[in-house]
Amino acid sequence: MTAASGVRDETALAVLALLSRKWHPRIVMALLDDGPLGFNELHDSLDGISGKVLSQNVESLREHGLISRIVVNESPLRVEYDITDAGAELEPVFETLAGWGDHHLNASKPKIVIADRDSRLTELYQQWLDSEAIVYGVHDERTLREALDHTIDVVVYDRQFAAEGPARVDELARHANNACRTVLLTADRPGLDLVDVRCDTIVRKPVSKPTFLETVNTQLERVGQPPTERTYHALLEKRTALEAAYTAAALEQSEQYHILCDRLDQLSSSSSDE
Repeated sequence: MTAASGVRDETALAVLALLSRKWHPRIVMALLDDGPLGFNELHDSLDGISGKVLSQNVESLREHGLISRIVVNESPLRVEYDITDAGAELEPVFETLAGWGDHHLNASKPKIVIADRDSRLTELYQQWLDSEAIVYGVHDERTLREALDHTIDVVVYDRQFAAEGPARVDELARHANNACRTVLLTADRPGLDLVDVRCDTIVRKPVSKPTFLETVNTQLERVGQPPTERTYHALLEKRTALEAAYTAAALEQSEQYHILCDRLDQLSSSSSDE
């Protein structure tokens, strides 16, 4: 080991020691996200910290030049805390660490994107899946595109999510990862036009927790299916959804339904012949 590498290693260890303290990185991240903050605002953003411990940690971070104390008003005295330029330089470090953690610490967990413009629903679905998967909630097409990459296993999305229509979400998901499964949620009775929308299954809202988890787990089990098998299961899921939503008489009058059934019969026959 050279002298230069030894100095570098000691510096890196000193930085890790500073950031390994329980509250230091939390305070820095809180100010990166929402700063400047008053003392009480900062305290409220950190669950479980006492005022005394917060004061001690704030002073330590000020001594190391990561945050600053700004006097907003002299009388009565009111101060705010904000991130310094040196502290702001830690943001890409945290992002790199988060990426490393996703890749190495959570490698065995499936990755799921929940796309719904109603943040209450994305939060609910995330809570249901939290212990089983890495879940990303998105509320518009821009954040959906940012969340999608080759590691995403399943996208659960609302029918009204994309302005261009439900097919747009499936297109984006498969472009990022052709094996990615897609679950379409619809608040209305599924229209017969959904026969032509590419997705792996259709679920009617409101959806119960058991149904939601069973649906997602089924799609996770099917990741990596051969294309023909995937198409067969997708058509089968659509037929099941339509038969649950319409009477037999209504379906008998639907040309789209008959085309769907014919395609299923063809795929079933092809599979039997192999």
